[in-house]
Amino acid sequence: MRFYEDLNYYYFSTNPETDAEERSIIIEDQIQYTKEYLRKSLKPEPTLKGSIIKYSAIGVFVIAVLLTIIFSVNRMVAPILYTFGGMFILFGIGAAIPGKTEEQIELPQQAKMPRGLGSAILIGLGLTILIPSIMAPKYGYTKAGVTAGAIMFLFAGLFFISYTVLGIIRYARASKQTVQGKCIGYIKMIDSNNGGDSTYHNPLIVGTPVFEYR
Repeated sequence: MRFYEDLNYYYFSTNPETDAEERSIIIEDQIQYTKEYLRKSLKPEPTLKGSIIKYSAIGVFVIAVLLTIIFSVNRMVAPILYTFGGMFILFGIGAAIPGKTEEQIELPQQAKMPRGLGSAILIGLGLTILIPSIMAPKYGYTKAGVTAGAIMFLFAGLFFISYTVLGIIRYARASKQTVQGKCIGYIKMIDSNNGGDSTYHNPLIVGTPVFEYR
């Protein structure tokens, strides 16, 4: 991975162990970054087109939430499923629209996904919800549920197979090259998958070594 000195996405340290003072700094940096990220997420884009796309996505999400609440109160199952399925498909189509090209920030434990894969996953989830919902009145909820499960496993299987093959190809190419390097420090951040333990309820800090190659 690359090391970005001018970004505050993570905390860089030369100490492999994390003491109490460093832990508090990492937690505070993470809180400040989250606030800044939310502020930028709601801030208007430099162009009118960008602002329309951003606020349209937010508007669709808010409308979907309101419709879900209304349908839930009235116990309308089918409209809830249609709302969720349609929302995933709309977001998938929106993600496929070319936008501003930015360099992807490489963070610890973050895999670089092929372009368009996120859109395919969202559209696939939407179809997984919509198709059984449309089939249910005619074929019954049991067959519709089995179909939904089969479609979900199919998409998941294709994703993991493609991702595994891509990883094998990349590893095969990288293993043919010989490089020398040394560890210059560690990138430390809060583990988003495991934010605390059951004993002390403290955020779990993970570290990833940074190597300097030559």
